[in-house]
Amino acid sequence: MRQCIFRVSPSQGGSVMFAQTTLWQLLIPYLLGVASGAIVIGAVGASRIARLSHENARLRAGLSHAVTQVVAAPVRAGRRWAALALAVVAALSIAPAVQAQQQTAAAGDARDDNALAYCRNIANSASDARFARQAAALAAMEKEIDSRIAALEAKRAEYQDWLQRREAFLKKADEALISVISQMRPDAAAAQISVMQDEAAAAILAKLNPRSASAILNEMEPARAATLTNTMVGISRRAQAQAEGRS
Repeated sequence: MRQCIFRVSPSQGGSVMFAQTTLWQLLIPYLLGVASGAIVIGAVGASRIARLSHENARLRAGLSHAVTQVVAAPVRAGRRWAALALAVVAALSIAPAVQAQQQTAAAGDARDDNALAYCRNIANSASDARFARQAAALAAMEKEIDSRIAALEAKRAEYQDWLQRREAFLKKADEALISVISQMRPDAAAAQISVMQDEAAAAILAKLNPRSASAILNEMEPARAATLTNTMVGISRRAQAQAEGRS
């Protein structure tokens, strides 16, 4: 501010200088207040302008987001419908292939079943043929065994007949021999019987009458007579046991 220097002349007096000084003192605070108010008003206005700008930006962002959502909603719906349509088309395109695969698998299973049935039929035929061969072999063996049994029965009948004829012959021979020995003298009969085997000599003595047998034993040596006597006792015991076994 430009300063003014007042000179007071003696003629003007001191009142004029005092009036000028008081005006400046009042003007300076007023100017300072006006400047401060302008600054405060400018700051408040700037703050409100910034707040309004921020709110305006938020409103614009919300409006832009809403517009984007409104615009994107049909797009997303279209995309969803497009994806659904693609899935349906894919399913329809895959269905024939799956059906063909199922038909192929069913045909393969049918072929496998036919092959298994064929193999089973072959196995059954082979088993039947094997059983038939075994049955034929068993029948042949049975016939052979029957023929051998018949041959053995024929041999047994032949041997039985021969044994019966031999026993009859021996019986007749024994009777003749017993008759001959019973008519011999005791010393001569003792000499003949002493050289025979023990069982044969004991059998002959057992078939003789007691008087003839005792006379012949008296003519023998004591040891030989005792041996033949023991043999006769054993033969009688065996005959008794056989008789009890038959009964």
